[in-house]
This record gives sequence, structure tokens and C-alpha cells, in this order.
Amino acid sequence: MNRRTWLYVAPLLLMGLSSCALFQRQIHPRWTEGTVKCNSETVLYDVIHLSLENASYPVGIGADSGARQIVSGWFRSGAPFKGKGYRQKATVEYSPLAKAATRGGFTVRVRVQREINESFRPLDPRYADWKESEDNPEEAERVLQYVRSFLAEGNFKVAPKSPRWTEGTVKCNSETVLYDVIHLSLENASYPVGIGADSGARQIVSGWFRSGAPFKGKGYRQKATVEYSPLAKAATRGGFTVRVRVQREINESFRPLDPRYADWKESEDNPEEAERVLQYVRSFLAEGNFKVAPKSPKRFQ
Repeated sequence: MNRRTWLYVAPLLLMGLSSCALFQRQIHPRWTEGTVKCNSETVLYDVIHLSLENASYPVGIGADSGARQIVSGWFRSGAPFKGKGYRQKATVEYSPLAKAATRGGFTVRVRVQREINESFRPLDPRYADWKESEDNPEEAERVLQYVRSFLAEGNFKVAPKSPRWTEGTVKCNSETVLYDVIHLSLENASYPVGIGADSGARQIVSGWFRSGAPFKGKGYRQKATVEYSPLAKAATRGGFTVRVRVQREINESFRPLDPRYADWKESEDNPEEAERVLQYVRSFLAEGNFKVAPKSPKRFQ
């Protein structure tokens, strides 16, 4: 390439590079911060948990009182048009004010991340195409206001942990096939299935899936319950309601890798994991990409 040609080409290259830089938008975290008064850090943690649930953000495995942080699951808002559906999740962090821990002062900050569904089939979760968007500080302020309101008025009550079911509808021409697909879905999601499978009761309860960790409070185990029933007046058309619950327990043992000393404590249900199991069921039924293995002899328990 001679000098004259280079003089013509160089500006075009520079324009191309600058245009690429413009399109590579970088998302910066946008935190909304405030201070609150609370006499107990445990109460503040419970209030934040309650505030997120009242703001429609599911709370599961992202809740960590030791790290003074709660990360919610995704709140989804569907729309039939490309680029109009979205999902959001909230992160709340808190810490005692410097030199004021004994007086009950805390800094609370909230971030709400947002993603847009750019799929051309936006109502089908199998084809979701989530693209990161700008944070939503207005929504973060709404979550923070819930925290302030509950603390100021004292109008809250921490309820015992309640089951959290994730529900959906599926189409299947045979109840027997649906039972086998649910069985297969649980196994693909790493949940062992044994004596808890009962086709007569339209329910499968898995065994425990365990995840060990060398630190107290970090190892956990989960088990899934799947129930199904024909839709009202639609049994002949093959419509079913399927609902999934994933229970979670934390190992609070000081010797967490030794199963003889396991100390399992009940934790919040995991709706994100329940959604994953349900998605396996939908995927197998929609694509027909499953093969039911022949039934093996059952062992005596």
C-alpha cells in the first residue's frame, strides 16, 4: 500500500474504530444509598428480606447474613414484542455506620440490575435472549423505601419459612409420559429419584443433592418436589399444571466435610432452581428429545 492510498484508507479505519467504541456501551453499577436506624442487625436482615419480597423480588440462595448482603432472583415482566419484555434483580448491602454500631445506625445501599429480552419469540422462555441494560435507580429507591417504611412504622412480622412453589402449564398427550419426563428432568438436574416417586399421587420427591464446602455455613443440600395435575376441563386435551419446590438446607457444622458431624439447618426455598427443573420438563416435552429408559428392578429400602 503506497502513501497516497494510506492517506485515503486511514480516516475510514479511524471512523470504523470510533463507531465500534460508540456501540460498545459499558454498564456502570448505579447504587441508591441511605441510612436507617435499627437496634438489631438480625432484625435489619429480616426487614430487607421482607422488603424485597414485598417489592416482588424472590429471595433464595443469594441471601447471606454473614456477608451482609442479599441478592434476589429475577423478577420477570413479559411482553409480546421484541425488546419490550424485561427482568430485574436487586442487590441489597448493609453495614454499620463507622463508630456508631452500638447506636444502631446502618448504611443500606440497593442496586437493581435490568436486562431486556431481544428475542423474536419473547413469550417462549426457551428462546429468551437477555441483553444487559442500564440499572434502574428508581426501582432501587422503591426497595429502599420499603426498608425505611417497615423500620419506621414497626409494621412487620417475620413469618416462619413457607414453601415457595414455581408453577407452569405444559401439554402432554399422556400422563404416563409426563411422569417419565419429570423423572428424567430431575435426574438431568442432578436430583436422585427413588422411593419418593409416586405416579398414583402425581408427585415425585427427589433425594438430596449435596454440595460440600470446607467452610461453616457454605455447604448445602437441596431436594426437589414436583407435583402435576390435569387442567380443569382439559384432561382430554392433554393440558397439565406442573409445580416445583426446591428445599434447601445449610450445613452449619464446624467440620463441614465430615458427614458424621453434619449440622443441617433449614434455609429458604430456592425458586431459581425450581424454575430450572421446570424448564427441563418444558424443554423435553417441546422438543421430544428424551428417551425413557426401561424400568430397572427396585431395591428394598
